Amino acid sequence: MKPVRGHIARRIIFAYSGLAFVTILVSAGAIGGIRLLYQRLVLEARQRQEMSLLSARIRSEALLLANSVQQYVIDAESGEAERLALEKHIVMLEELLQQAVDGINPDNVDESIAVGLALQNIMSFKVQSRRILDLSDQEGGFGPETKRQMDALLQHYQPELIKSLEDFEKLEGSAAKSSYAQADIYSLHLTIFIAMLSAAAVVFAIGMSIWLAKRLIIPLTALTENVKLQPELSLQRPIEISTDDEMGALAQALNQMKAEINASRDKLEEYADTLEEQVEERTRELKLLAITDPLTGIYNRGHFFALAEKILDETKRLNHPFSVALFDLDHFKNINDRFGHAAGDLALRQVARTMQSQIRQMDFLGRYGGEEFVVALPSTKISEALQIGQRIVIAVRKMQVEYNGRSIHVTISGGVASYAYDDEDLGHILSKADKALYLAKKQGRDRVVAHNSTTGYMEKT
Repeated sequence: MKPVRGHIARRIIFAYSGLAFVTILVSAGAIGGIRLLYQRLVLEARQRQEMSLLSARIRSEALLLANSVQQYVIDAESGEAERLALEKHIVMLEELLQQAVDGINPDNVDESIAVGLALQNIMSFKVQSRRILDLSDQEGGFGPETKRQMDALLQHYQPELIKSLEDFEKLEGSAAKSSYAQADIYSLHLTIFIAMLSAAAVVFAIGMSIWLAKRLIIPLTALTENVKLQPELSLQRPIEISTDDEMGALAQALNQMKAEINASRDKLEEYADTLEEQVEERTRELKLLAITDPLTGIYNRGHFFALAEKILDETKRLNHPFSVALFDLDHFKNINDRFGHAAGDLALRQVARTMQSQIRQMDFLGRYGGEEFVVALPSTKISEALQIGQRIVIAVRKMQVEYNGRSIHVTISGGVASYAYDDEDLGHILSKADKALYLAKKQGRDRVVAHNSTTGYMEKT
């Protein structure tokens, strides 16, 4: 037993002596790496400075865009070339902000919030600018509505955008200064720490080598015998020792128990993972069934109403327009009677796909019931809603439904309406759209009619 113990002691002494040498090498390498860390922090600070400069440029371009828009609407000689230049300016502003978004650290909450606020304000600024350009084109110059929207741009949207960009610029500038200071402090502290660690490691390795030679062998032999008598003892990871001494015997006993425990645990984890995947898949299916119409794949009535009411509340808060469009297939009963219900279902699915292709990304489509469909049009005036409705009517008219070698011609009628006052709810707006739809049916179908609260009905043919 004594030779074995001496053999282990020598290995321990050599191991800790080697540890001291490796620690010295690692410390020396770490000291050399401090310079690389310092350069990285300086590079980060420079990147923050570049982001600050980019923010200042975006702010300047936004001010220039506001002035250009104002000049466009005031100058009676402004034409398509000037409008195209403004559109390019808006696109360039979006690209600059995208550079800022790509340049931030996604793990930095303050940066993400600041650039997110700037992105939100610049999107509002862009939408308001294009709205002014469209109004100027419609009014033939600097009309009253154009003036009102221009005042809103200069007094609300522009100050909010400039403030968010200035906040982002200050944040990046402050972060750059902090990075420079942190680089200097971190470099000094780390140098001192590595030097102290190197000295402590040498002393620790020498002391542990002497102490382990006297204290480890006897307790290790006792522990080995104890482990052999306790097969239920478990270890967190395998012990990779293949010697023929007490350490090897201990490793063999512990690894055997570890293998048994791991085998059982792996089976349990595999079963748990499989069960969890099944539950998640079923949950996704149930959620999808809860919000979509099983025939057409679009939103069902309940989910449409939930989304539309939220959008309407937000629209009222922001004082934006909001419209809905209600559509009904013409002579749908005749299709079912003549071709069968399978043909009717096919027509409904194809109409839903066609309608979906004609609406904008921010709009959403739902099945209202039977052969009726409904579209919510956020930030959309009645005139714009009427144009979208006409696109849908024309697209459905051109659509061909092929069933069992026979072509089925389908048309659709629609009614659109907008909310007119703050207390008006979604049900009342849909009621107005339904009245407009009734008028479209009465006037011959295959058309869309808008309900205007001030002037009455107006038809788009």
